[in-house]
Amino acid sequence: MKKVKKVKGFVMNKKTGHTSYVFKQEYDLINSLGFTHNKNDISDKKKLKHNINPNDNSNCYVKTKIERQRFNTYREKDKYKDYRIHKEDRSLISELIKKDKKRR
Repeated sequence: MKKVKKVKGFVMNKKTGHTSYVFKQEYDLINSLGFTHNKNDISDKKKLKHNINPNDNSNCYVKTKIERQRFNTYREKDKYKDYRIHKEDRSLISELIKKDKKRR
C-alpha cells in the first residue's frame, strides 16, 4: 500500500487555485474549507471579518460547503505558514465544520 503524506493547515488546492484549510484527513481523503478573495467566484460563501493572510487587507470569503478530495489535490506551500483564522472568525469556521459533521 502506498504511503500517504499527512496534509494539514493552509494549503493550495491545485484544482481551484485557491487556499484551503485542511481540518481532517482519513487515509487519502481530505476534508477542507476553501477561501477566496472574489465574491463572484463561488455562490455559497460567507465573508470573514478578517483576511486569513495577515499581510492582506482585502475581503476574504469562505465556502460554506466542505470540499472532500484526494490528498494529491493539495500542495503545501511555504507562503501559507503565516495564514491563520482570526479569533473573531473562529466561531463561523467551527459552525461550518460542525454542520458538515451533522450532515454525514
